[in-house]
Amino acid sequence: MANEEHTTRMDFRQTDQPVPELVAAMETAVRRGHHLAVLAGGGSGKEALFALAVDGACDPESEAVQAIVLVPTREEAVRTAGAVGRSLETGGLRVLAPPVTDDGEMDLSGVAPVGCIVARPSLLLPEIRAGRVHLGDVRLLILDGVADLDALDEWPSVEPLLDALGADVRKIAVSRAAEARFEGLLQRQLPRARRWPEELFKSPGAGSAEEELREAPPLTFGSAASSDGMLSLLETCVRRALDRGAVRVECLDEGTAAEVASVLDAVGLPAVALRGRSVGVGTPQEEEADATTGGSDPYAGSPTAVLFGLPLSLVALEDSLAGAGSRFAIVDTAHAVQLELLSRRAGWTLRPMPGLPVPGGRDPVADYRSRVRTRVQRGDTDAELLVLEPLLREFGAAKVAAAVSSLLRREQAPELVTPWPDVEAESLTRAVAGRAGEHRGARPAWSRVFIGAGRRDDVRPADLVGAITGEAGVAGAHVGKIEIRNGFSLVEIDSQVVDEVVRRLRGTTIRGRPVAVHLDREA
Repeated sequence: MANEEHTTRMDFRQTDQPVPELVAAMETAVRRGHHLAVLAGGGSGKEALFALAVDGACDPESEAVQAIVLVPTREEAVRTAGAVGRSLETGGLRVLAPPVTDDGEMDLSGVAPVGCIVARPSLLLPEIRAGRVHLGDVRLLILDGVADLDALDEWPSVEPLLDALGADVRKIAVSRAAEARFEGLLQRQLPRARRWPEELFKSPGAGSAEEELREAPPLTFGSAASSDGMLSLLETCVRRALDRGAVRVECLDEGTAAEVASVLDAVGLPAVALRGRSVGVGTPQEEEADATTGGSDPYAGSPTAVLFGLPLSLVALEDSLAGAGSRFAIVDTAHAVQLELLSRRAGWTLRPMPGLPVPGGRDPVADYRSRVRTRVQRGDTDAELLVLEPLLREFGAAKVAAAVSSLLRREQAPELVTPWPDVEAESLTRAVAGRAGEHRGARPAWSRVFIGAGRRDDVRPADLVGAITGEAGVAGAHVGKIEIRNGFSLVEIDSQVVDEVVRRLRGTTIRGRPVAVHLDREA
């Protein structure tokens, strides 16, 4: 295990920003060069920990890659590189998520020397094998999102990287869950790593601890991917809670508290920004005012407390919701996993707000698209293209891809099948706007067209698709189900373009003979 003393140039205590609990707990271990195993999600301040480790491991005078951060997706690579780079911008170390070419390969041409690379394993491994990235100077490897690297099929590229690194390379592994892949990694590569938080690594016990967990008041939460969405959830939460009395809203800073008070007041909820980061909503009852110290804050005894935003420590979370009988939290969707981890440490039961979808640890749509993108970028699909070639000619690439995707999700990811509200909403929006052909959702509108040629005319599906796409000038994605009968055929056409298809097909020939074309009267 690496245990030599390292010198870091960073000092979080010289800034006005709060030090994340994760950094405060692991700072000594980082400075001493220990391996680390961390259970944390978005909003924990883990990027500050990465910056501290990179700062201690890298020599700013060197032009070699000395630190590597592996993340599950390209989007997370860009975000993580930006966050870590901002913390190190005064130290002379460059942190980069290298650009990606149209072919899905990492592009290092023209990239100036960089001390830390942040990338997906499947993009970085080919660069290492080709000799464009050298592991000889690497002193630090960070695996961020171990559970997600496994879920997104990135692990086959992680193992070779781990095997190629020297024994003296320091490793930091971060996961949102202590699942099998993470535990296996720790046993093989990091058996003596400093673990945090230790209570989440322990197996759940029996007896009084479980009874205490069941008896603990629940923490009800909602999450949204934007500040406007969070404010909308807060409004819903406050309106429901006002039936029980005044509500106290705890924010992360005074600026947010002022904004929250203004927004709530604008939607007809009487709100006032209190001292510090608190917002009071409604009129407190006399007994609530009596519960405060010296009567300085009449909302301190409110029966409902709402946390708006995720604090960086368990202590701050507990303090924000102390004394309330009903407790709520409104957080960014990216921070929902970290809220769950903090709640488990506090012994609280976490439950979603009634009537809202339960968010997963990650966005399932983004995860699924990332899996498909990874497969496309890796190639190895020639055999599948040969298998699907007749269908591609018959129905078009978009239609076949959608059908294959549907089969794949039902077999391998049934939890992603229903529903995808954002995809459904986008599909309906596009249909109303007359752009359904650009992207088809789960419920397209079809019209059936009668074509006066069938089996006795030796008509094949490819003949019909070819006539429609060639004569009418529409894409194969606009063509749906084809039914060939003895003397005629019925073809489903996207309702947005069906009138144009019928008009252009009239007077054309199929298999050398003119055919009648009109909307099917029985449809």
